[in-house]
Amino acid sequence: MEINIKEVLGYAKFQVDESKMEDFTKSLSALKSMADDLSGFEGEIPALDYRDAMPLRPDVVVPSPGRDVIFANAPEKKAGCFIVPPGKHSAN
Repeated sequence: MEINIKEVLGYAKFQVDESKMEDFTKSLSALKSMADDLSGFEGEIPALDYRDAMPLRPDVVVPSPGRDVIFANAPEKKAGCFIVPPGKHSAN
């Protein structure tokens, strides 16, 4: 089945630059092909069983390294807190 990419993009309210449309179409077609391959899968998928879970490491209490060790590599700190410089995602 042929995929109408522009129709799919309209449903998803997603925009792709025309210059990248061919690459996007190839990627989406490859994804659809993988999904189609899965539909032909025949067999039993084992259910997850909480009794057969991966063993966890023991919960051991260890002392904190201390404030001076934690702040040793901090470029800037103030009142016991890390100062994070404003970036492009900053609200300020």
